[in-house]
Amino acid sequence: MNGEHVEVDDLFGDGGTLGETVTLNLPLQSLPVDGLAQYVDDLHRASTEQTRLAWSRLGCLASLAPDGRSVNLAHLHFSGSEPKWKLSKERSIDLSANGDDQHPILQLEWSQSGVDLSLVDAAGRVTVINIISVALNETAVVRPATLDREDELNQALAMYWLNVDRPYPTFMHASKDQGKWKYMAAKRRPMGPFWPRGFVVVTRKGTLLFHYQRPDGRWAVASAGLRSLTSTGSLLSHAAVAPTQDNKLLVAAQNTHRQLLVYVATIDLPDPRQDPQMNAGLTISIENVRASVPYSIPNDSNAQHSDSMLFDASSEFLSHLEIVPTSDIEKAPQLPPTIMAFYTPVVTPLGMANDGQLGMTTVRRWHVVSTEHKLHSGFDTMQSKTNDTTLSRRTDLQRIEDVHINQIISTVQKVDRGEHLALGGADGPLVLYDPNSLAPLYMANDSAEVTSMAQTGFVFPPYSRGLNLAASPNACIVASLSNNGKMQVTHVEHPSGLTYDSTDSATVEAAIAAIILSSARSFYSQVSLNDIMLLVTQHLDPIHYPQLIQSTFKDLFGDKDFIPGPELGNTKKPVVARVLSLVASLGHNPSTDQRSQASMLSWLSLNVRSCALTFMGILQSVSQSGGVEWKDPEVCELACNNIRWTLDLCKFIVDDLFEMADDNISPHNSEKEPHPSADSQTITKLLLVSIWPRSFLNMIARILRGIVRATQDPKTTLAPEAAAAFQRMAELIEASPLKMESLEQLLSGVEKMVHQFYQLRGMTDRDKAETERFLLSHGQIPEVLQDVMPRILQDVLPTTRTKMDRLSLYMEDYSWLGIREDTKTKAFKRDFVVDVHRKRILRRKGLDRFRKCVRCGSVSADLVRMRHWPQFLQTQVLRCVCEDVFAVVGLEDT
Repeated sequence: MNGEHVEVDDLFGDGGTLGETVTLNLPLQSLPVDGLAQYVDDLHRASTEQTRLAWSRLGCLASLAPDGRSVNLAHLHFSGSEPKWKLSKERSIDLSANGDDQHPILQLEWSQSGVDLSLVDAAGRVTVINIISVALNETAVVRPATLDREDELNQALAMYWLNVDRPYPTFMHASKDQGKWKYMAAKRRPMGPFWPRGFVVVTRKGTLLFHYQRPDGRWAVASAGLRSLTSTGSLLSHAAVAPTQDNKLLVAAQNTHRQLLVYVATIDLPDPRQDPQMNAGLTISIENVRASVPYSIPNDSNAQHSDSMLFDASSEFLSHLEIVPTSDIEKAPQLPPTIMAFYTPVVTPLGMANDGQLGMTTVRRWHVVSTEHKLHSGFDTMQSKTNDTTLSRRTDLQRIEDVHINQIISTVQKVDRGEHLALGGADGPLVLYDPNSLAPLYMANDSAEVTSMAQTGFVFPPYSRGLNLAASPNACIVASLSNNGKMQVTHVEHPSGLTYDSTDSATVEAAIAAIILSSARSFYSQVSLNDIMLLVTQHLDPIHYPQLIQSTFKDLFGDKDFIPGPELGNTKKPVVARVLSLVASLGHNPSTDQRSQASMLSWLSLNVRSCALTFMGILQSVSQSGGVEWKDPEVCELACNNIRWTLDLCKFIVDDLFEMADDNISPHNSEKEPHPSADSQTITKLLLVSIWPRSFLNMIARILRGIVRATQDPKTTLAPEAAAAFQRMAELIEASPLKMESLEQLLSGVEKMVHQFYQLRGMTDRDKAETERFLLSHGQIPEVLQDVMPRILQDVLPTTRTKMDRLSLYMEDYSWLGIREDTKTKAFKRDFVVDVHRKRILRRKGLDRFRKCVRCGSVSADLVRMRHWPQFLQTQVLRCVCEDVFAVVGLEDT
């Protein structure tokens, strides 16, 4: 059946008309780039080369080399020498060792987790590259292309990685209520089918291939044919795949006769926990939903093309096929899946040379709905032989209105975890759209509700255009390929510039609310935040940083997170570290290695938290296995170094307190040589007065006492082989001039003093929480607590003074903590660096290759995963203490 002879209205509705179409008159921004005519022609032919550039959720950017023989990787990192966020040097992945470079690669696709990258070449062979867990730029081929036989008809038209069944929190929107922004929390439930590592490929010859890794590590493939009576024997040119709410896959495809075909694929997977050998196997069944949907675009009097000489309006062809699935957010409107077919005209050389006015892209759309089978009315007069007259439901298509866009669309990408659609081309920048209405989000402003950064005015600049575009994980950076195939990035901009003297407060509030909303989504979905960091540091006036940070503490944490109790700053919550990391990063200048007070407070809190997690793991292992995991000398050394660093920080704090007490007792003598603590006393005050770092330190003091007790208490079930390691830890703790009992007594006294001041002021829990938020975000002690420190020095310190060896505290070398700005500390920083996890001092000149945090620049010497370490410790050292990832670098990269 020829699609041109089908009644369109009868196919897609209930016999009625489709109604008015929608035309989006967006102004063209600039001249088209070279190669547009050929690129559009390639898109019309097939969707095999649509994805040549893509971001992973971890912030890794992958691109195909111009010749298609290799893959290049890059990532965002903060360059301390400039200092600013920028794209790293590109690293080419060598595929020749596995025989994977025999044919040009046509398409790539990142997994949902962002750690696997699938590549399909011109011979239909699949390569899977894994981002090794220790570093963002270290890779390994986990599935070579040589497992597949060469078959050009197996070229990929669409690829889709299966989800993992792991719900997580998110935020739908931010709304302003009585002058305060509130963020609506919800839960995301990813849609199946689920498998730890597997992906679906739709091929040219109409086969659905499911490549998956078995529980034993071997790769396998299952297949099923996409068949229909009207497309038998024809090849496919375009395809798209998306999950459905009933854990099936919706597949849309166009064949070479330009017929649109729709299927539902069901993959029955065994439970690997119950059947690890997969003896039952898996099956794939295909349901044919609709075939022969006509490709032709009806004439539309409302669609006014700008210049009919620039393109042939009668020859518009399919360039992109996309499926917008039902939202996986529980509280979101549950709209049916939508199939979108993007039709673009044939671009002529004349169109390339005339001011970029190339015409329109027409988007045809269908809802995929569940309907009842209907019988002919003649059956109504017949008597049923059974009482059951219920008819089964079937999946069908429902036509909705077309949309016309005044741009040649060459990029179609789902962004923001599928909540928005990014459309762009060579004649204009990338623009974000609502995927349901296809309305532009730019300045679709509701002053009382924010759903995205684009809605509040952020927009990609006109020059951010190209044939291959890719939006970053949070849709605030666009990557493109230069003429020589090099990757380059551009961030969104706000028309007002968001400077202090040129922006009204309402605009800044809305923009900050949008940034916090995107950051919050990123925090909870394990998506890299670094594209947002680039935007904030290069576009937001630093004077707005405290407002951004304080709003983040306010909007992402409840009041109970800042009040003594079970919910106080839960150490194990990753979001605690991620927000502290935001503060530490915004106030840090790596070129001078200087930090603001708020940045230093957060940076030390992150390190203390990391040590606390390590010590908690030690005590837990004692109760679970007698601490046998810590018998390894390397693991024991890590524990001792963390103990040493923590003890030095605590001694540093107490030494500063003694100096402050002396200054309070005797009049200041201007001729007296200032103590090195003169530039660090503010940090000491903040560490004690602020509830989060104080609670972390108090937890550590209790745990370290517990480690000592484990070696002395006969009731402790300590494994004999671990006794020597724990004895070494205990001796280190007991040899300190600062005893844990004295430290606990001091911290408890500070806690009571702060609580007393809150009570004297009659402060509510909300007032207390606001005060603590101010402390963390501004790095300043608020007025209500200004008199706390003198009272601590007067009433608390004397009770513990006699139990401490002050001379030893004074004589200690604290330079490796990196807090003070004295000559000794500067000399240490020049020649040495501290391993962020092992807390081991490394000489800079001795470093060859090492891991460096892409955000804070911290160093880790562990280049491979330490599989003999305790499991929790293996996981902990994969990421920096600031919860960001590492990249392997050499001295030339620092």
